[in-house]
Formats: sequence, C-alpha cells, structure tokens
Amino acid sequence: MNFVDAIFTEELRISSGESALDLLFKNTLKEVFSSQFLKKLNRVFDTKLNLSSFKERSNIMCYTKGTKIFINEPMFLSTPKEKAINYVMHELTHVLINTGKFPELKTLETTLANVISKAVKNGQENEFLTGKKQDIHSNWRGESITYLFNNSIKWDLAMPGTKLAYYNILNKSGIFNLSSSFWKKRFRDIDK
Repeated sequence: MNFVDAIFTEELRISSGESALDLLFKNTLKEVFSSQFLKKLNRVFDTKLNLSSFKERSNIMCYTKGTKIFINEPMFLSTPKEKAINYVMHELTHVLINTGKFPELKTLETTLANVISKAVKNGQENEFLTGKKQDIHSNWRGESITYLFNNSIKWDLAMPGTKLAYYNILNKSGIFNLSSSFWKKRFRDIDK
C-alpha cells in the first residue's frame, strides 16, 4: 500500500487502494461521530487531506501538520488495523480543529482541558492523557479529545468523577456516537 497516493475525499472516505482498510475507516467514522456531526462533515469539509508516509525510525504512528497527516508506514502496517485506524482518527480530529470550520470541536477541546486542569495534578497531564510518563510533543490542552481515540487515558490520575464529567460533556456536545462499541470500550464503567 502506498500512502503517498492515499487521500480523503470530501465525503471523508479514505482511498488507499486497499478496500478492507477503506471499509474499516468508513465504519470507524460511523462508530465515532454522531450521524448529525457526520452530516456536517460531509457538508462543510471541503479540503482534501493528504496522507503521506514517512519511514523514519520513530515510535510515533502518525502526526499532523495543518491539514496533512503523516503516517509511519512500517509501523502502521505492523499494527492491528483497528488500533492503527484509531491513531488516524486522533490525527483527523486535529485536522478538523485546524481547519477552523468546526468551532464546536475547539470549544469541546477547551472545555475538556479545563476539566483536566482542575482534576489532574499539575505536571501529570501528559501521563493522564497517554497512560505513561512521556512528552506528547505538544501542549496537552490540544490533546484533551484526541487521546480518547487512543484509549490511553489514565483515569486513576484524576479526581473521582472526572471520567463521568468527561462522558457527560461529550454526550452534551452531540458530536460523538456514544452508544457505539467504540465509545463503550472507553467508558464501560460509567453508570449512565
């Protein structure tokens, strides 16, 4: 598979030349986003996003610059597809925020960052989001939504009730399909 040739179309369908990967990405979009938000994506999103591969020795699966997603092709291909797609969804969310056309995502990011700043000890924000002691190479405030895709949040570093507060904020936003198995994995112990 050649990621240099892969693009997202206006309908946000990945075109990689590998139909199984295309279908997985399309199905993941439906699992992640609410039907209402997907309609807005289809209506508002008018930028073609390029997926470009990089083959450097790195433990980074993918990263974003503006509206371009760079994928560590060897790492991507050796990772279970569903997990790899979660990393692309993480980066896609950055891209959507970077376009400036989805202010509700930016507002949500800020709201969740404020929850983190109140619920997590200063200096533990990166570990809270990533589940390990590491530098996330960016301001943690800009990762308050995206690390949910990685399913890495270390909830025990936060004050009790933080996970429920996160869930309620996400639910109120109307952006995500919280009834899907994708989100149930992340919020399985929430008593709704």
